[in-house]
Amino acid sequence: MERYQRLFQLPDNLYVTGSPVVIAAGALTKDTQTDRVFIQIKAKSIVEKAIKAIIVELSGYDVSKNKIEETIKHEYLDLDLKFNGEVGSKVPVYLDNSSVRSFSLKNIKVIFADDDSFEADFSSAQAVPAREELGTVYDDDQVFQFKKIFGENCKYMPAALGDLFLCSCGGINRSEKCGLCEQNITDMISVNSQELKNDGIYNEALSEFKKDSAEGCMKAITLFESIIDWKDSSAKIDECNARIEELRIAEEEAEAERKRKVEEARIAAEKKKALYKKIAVIGGPIVAGLIIIFIVLNAIILPSANYNKAVKLANAEKNKEAIVLFSKLKNFKDSAEKYDELIKLSPTLVVYTIDKGDCFTFGSYEQDEESGDDRIEWQVIDKKDGKLLVISKNVIDCLEFGGGTWSSSSLREWLNDYFYNYAFDSNEKGLILETTVKAETNPEFSTRAGDDTTDRLFLLSINETTELFPTDKDRLALPSLYAEDKNPYGTVYVIEADEYGNRVSPIKPCIWWLRTPGDSVSKISAVVNDGSISYTGGGYAVSYGVRPAMWIDIS
Repeated sequence: MERYQRLFQLPDNLYVTGSPVVIAAGALTKDTQTDRVFIQIKAKSIVEKAIKAIIVELSGYDVSKNKIEETIKHEYLDLDLKFNGEVGSKVPVYLDNSSVRSFSLKNIKVIFADDDSFEADFSSAQAVPAREELGTVYDDDQVFQFKKIFGENCKYMPAALGDLFLCSCGGINRSEKCGLCEQNITDMISVNSQELKNDGIYNEALSEFKKDSAEGCMKAITLFESIIDWKDSSAKIDECNARIEELRIAEEEAEAERKRKVEEARIAAEKKKALYKKIAVIGGPIVAGLIIIFIVLNAIILPSANYNKAVKLANAEKNKEAIVLFSKLKNFKDSAEKYDELIKLSPTLVVYTIDKGDCFTFGSYEQDEESGDDRIEWQVIDKKDGKLLVISKNVIDCLEFGGGTWSSSSLREWLNDYFYNYAFDSNEKGLILETTVKAETNPEFSTRAGDDTTDRLFLLSINETTELFPTDKDRLALPSLYAEDKNPYGTVYVIEADEYGNRVSPIKPCIWWLRTPGDSVSKISAVVNDGSISYTGGGYAVSYGVRPAMWIDIS
């Protein structure tokens, strides 16, 4: 028999007009070992104003619904409860009378940090209605457009209920602006489903047009014609027709030029052929001898000399120099095997043999939720001046940014303290360089960017990301199993889009933080699920994916 037996449960999210809190849950439980019963109440703040105390009064009833506890009172004190903060779920309120089998809310008093207070009769509190998911009202294209406008965390149909605003992300608010995702809920509610549909068709048509092909333009015309009165669809049709004509003319000119070059090449080839016949009679034996010498030199003599040099270096335990030589010899003799043997002895030396675009393992961190840490895979995104700039290939964890700027963020502290000391051994730490991390202003907003910092590990800025990952597809990153499990929004399945916004196929990438501030001091920019960059950003208290970057010394 289980120790704790649930006897009664309140409806979720009970609310009365004007209240700064909802009673998110409430339950009556029996401890079967002691026969005592206790109540747990979970109160959730739905306002930004800080709350320092909540006083709850309840009534208890026996199995026949007769009141047997006149007033059950409990005070939750010394709080610093802000928007979406919760209290009470882990605080059992034990009852003197163990025959209580149900209870009701009676009165709730909320005291704010500035000593203002709110008190209300909760006996007639109503449950906030459960909301429909977006997919039950909108089709896939409309959901895609809705999330493109308001963010990938959107899941439910937004609603206004009395003085409550229910956000698509799941947040319950007393104001129009959601305290979780910081989107305007009134704007969400006012969205027209047909406009979402039209926007989806319009964007798909633009993507076809921007392919800059006759076939793409024809597809775009068909799509624009289906929404002829939407935005500038009629003018876009004229642009498509004009571009089709330009492409036709360009194709004819290109074909004529191709034929001209083919003819020139044919004439030149005939002249060379005649010349080679003359040369072959005179210089054939000499050229053949030179070719043989060149082949022997490059295929046998030089590789053999470098191989012997590499073996001597390895025997002298000069592993770094030996690994570099063996990596260049590739398949000569057993160079590949000797390279692998040396890498096993000194894994960090792999950094001296890789180039931009390569992937390699370096450091260890939990990734698959099984026992023991796993090697972290990194991608080389730049190489210059004896240094490699690398970024984790996958999202390694899911954490809050924890501050309005990179210099003040808890994520910066976590990367350069806990993660740096946990993930890397002393040899690996010796290769990680300290670097000046610039506090870059958001290209679309003038939000305060904080101060420059000196760090070993950091996040990319918006400018660095657009330079090093030019397309949305380049920026897609999958989470490790460990990071995926920590995602507070669950595994997010979205639609992959090409560079023009055209839907391609279902994938499950992860949102990951950048270090550039968003459109306000409470938001930070991020790469979202379709690979595009959110310049507006997400609230720094939200947990998004983390892809650390660092410079490695290979001088």
